[in-house]
Amino acid sequence: MSAPETKRTAVTGPVRVALVTSGRDPYAMFDIDGVDASALRVRGPFLLEVGEEISLRVERGNQSMVVRARVASHDRNGHGEAVTTLRWVGDSAAVRRLIGS
Repeated sequence: MSAPETKRTAVTGPVRVALVTSGRDPYAMFDIDGVDASALRVRGPFLLEVGEEISLRVERGNQSMVVRARVASHDRNGHGEAVTTLRWVGDSAAVRRLIGS
């Protein structure tokens, strides 16, 4: 007899991120331009240093997790705004499940 299948419920809704710092509430300083299995593209009031690692709370629906991300690059979008690419650090399998990639 085989084990019963567990049905996964898809997490829906927009992905939101907030900067996590010691001793403070998470701060939603970014607008998301795009998110996928390997990276997050954001716009915000500050440019972080390329190579810098930050902690982010990633939320979708009623689920959230804190993950590490590294600043990979800065580019300009069609409106001249700076867009920062953040790459997930470490095992990103849980993030991929959360964002649906």
